[in-house]
Amino acid sequence: MIAASDFSTPLTKEAVFRIMGKYYGNAYYRAAIRVGTSAHDLSIIKELLDEINALGYAFADLHRLCDTEDPRFVPILLKRLPELESRDLQAAVFQYICFKSYGDYVPEIAALYQNPRYEAIRFDIGQSLCHLYQSKYKDLYLRIVSAPGYEEQQDMVIEALCKRKVPEALPQLVRIYQKRPEIWTITFLQYIGGYRNPAYLPEAEKYLDSEDPELRRLAQKAQKLLQSGDGSLIDKNIIQKAE
Repeated sequence: MIAASDFSTPLTKEAVFRIMGKYYGNAYYRAAIRVGTSAHDLSIIKELLDEINALGYAFADLHRLCDTEDPRFVPILLKRLPELESRDLQAAVFQYICFKSYGDYVPEIAALYQNPRYEAIRFDIGQSLCHLYQSKYKDLYLRIVSAPGYEEQQDMVIEALCKRKVPEALPQLVRIYQKRPEIWTITFLQYIGGYRNPAYLPEAEKYLDSEDPELRRLAQKAQKLLQSGDGSLIDKNIIQKAE
């Protein structure tokens, strides 16, 4: 039974136990008190765990979802997402949606990615989309990375495409790097070599003398890949669009 006072006063161990029960409360009360988790969010977490455990599990906390793969978790998590008040807890939902077998939920997650309500956790949603990528949704991913303003925030949706050397992603990789190199240089150097097009060699070589050792390492790797390529992986018409 949740007391009305639990929603209006700082949480104690006893209050967490009243809201969640002893089994869940033991797992949550320290963190809840430390970060100030609301009584409302604790009650939503309890309901989430009850629904998940009804599938045959006995989890005391949601972190177990990071190492337990079951597609039945996803609709439960997405249903409860709007009920959570904490941005950190909302972001955690997408840390749990991390297995490739959850790929059928890409359209729903992409819609949340584009929803202004979740702009503050867009990186976390994009990370989930990166993990869940399936080629049948390639065009959906391309629409995301080609949208105006995509370049303004670090994101992993472009990585889902570039890891797989999707040709149509090359102009978008180049575009976002050219517009906001302070955000996208590392991503550019990580993936430009995979396209094996020597046209981008001079741009990668700019970072060979960087003061940043990570940029130097990535530039060296990109240089080797670009020197070994002839651009045969890439449709020349697509390359021209990027330049």
